[in-house]
Amino acid sequence: MDGILEKINRRLGLIPKKDIEDKRLQLVEYYNDCKPYLTDDMKRAINAEDITAFGDMVSAMRSYNPDNTVARSDPGWNELFSFEIKFKEYLEMKNKNVKTKDV
Repeated sequence: MDGILEKINRRLGLIPKKDIEDKRLQLVEYYNDCKPYLTDDMKRAINAEDITAFGDMVSAMRSYNPDNTVARSDPGWNELFSFEIKFKEYLEMKNKNVKTKDV
């Protein structure tokens, strides 16, 4: 029975809950790598699932020269940028199911 429901859900564009949970667990690993660099505002954005606010804060950690080369990156920028990408992927997976009616 579960196999049939999974096939129907995939045809509807739904993502299996196991795949979403696997992505969430992967995100937790990235989060743990970032902990030393997270500000309170970043943590609030993560809790609110506000990827835009989080991304803006990560972007502010890097400045550019007039020729568009990187002038400065704060410590942890690479880790936080990687987390931002994984966070966005997770939210897209999670929200895709919300926008599609379940069977």
